[in-house]
Amino acid sequence: MENIKNVYMPIGQVVRINDKKIKFLNWVNKNKIMLTISTIFIALISLYGILISQFIHLLQII
Repeated sequence: MENIKNVYMPIGQVVRINDKKIKFLNWVNKNKIMLTISTIFIALISLYGILISQFIHLLQII
């Protein structure tokens, strides 16, 4: 026989999981502009870091 605790998820746990997902999606929807700006900022900083390291490497060759 199957262990009921492993096969079926209690209803309260399902509600909590869906509630966490809904809260996360609401947070993302409220902060779309901030998330977009921070993503662009991180991408630009990483690009500048790559360019500076390549420039330093070029100076070492010369």
